[in-house]
Amino acid sequence: APLRYDINEIFAVPYVGTVVSGHLSSGSVRVGDMVWLGPDYNGNFVATQVRGIHRKRAEVECGYQGQSVSLALRKISRSQVRKGMVLLRKDDHEVPPTATCTFEAEVVVLYHSTTITSRYQAMLHCGPVRQTAQVLCIRPADTDESTDQAALDKQRNALRTGDRARVLFQFIRHPEYITLGSRLVFREGRTKGVGKVVRVLSASEERNVMKQVKNGTMVVDQRIDAVQAETIQLKTSDPAEPKARKVPTLS
Repeated sequence: APLRYDINEIFAVPYVGTVVSGHLSSGSVRVGDMVWLGPDYNGNFVATQVRGIHRKRAEVECGYQGQSVSLALRKISRSQVRKGMVLLRKDDHEVPPTATCTFEAEVVVLYHSTTITSRYQAMLHCGPVRQTAQVLCIRPADTDESTDQAALDKQRNALRTGDRARVLFQFIRHPEYITLGSRLVFREGRTKGVGKVVRVLSASEERNVMKQVKNGTMVVDQRIDAVQAETIQLKTSDPAEPKARKVPTLS
């Protein structure tokens, strides 16, 4: 199986250099292996070499799937590594892997006091990743990419306790390495939900999604501005000449 090593802790050891501690999710790693380290805050990966492996305070030559081991990395500074990064074998990826900010997951809301809608933010855990993500859009769980958008607009766009749906998430700060089938948990206060990644968006797909979200946001903002303007007009009208109050609508 391809190597995937999730980084959970980082240390700077005198006379050794940067040492990372984590879990081997798949594959195996040996001393001398060339690996990709990333993604950094810009979503990039850098090449490095494993110069030493320790497990249970003992030096070993190899680590296997399911084990927690510490790896010493060659020519990598402490500032280049953060929690949530991964190590991938260079032989398994001829070109640097791709990180993403946006992905779609099928989720189940275990508990929420009211409703979850677009722009809702929560702390998302997916493997070693721990970062705040926001909801871009919500679709019924039985839809796919070919479903007509007009039909989706008529569907429910809010989630309550016990609901299942496909949700488009976007990380707030920086890209992460997300793979299909990964399990995730999102939480915020007493709110809790679980899910599985079903689609990872490429860079071009991310741009298209952001354009659609931006256009939709502009429409909502214009409606809100119209409501606010009408409210101000009613408040500043002459009380001696009362007007019939017109209830603003967003439809």
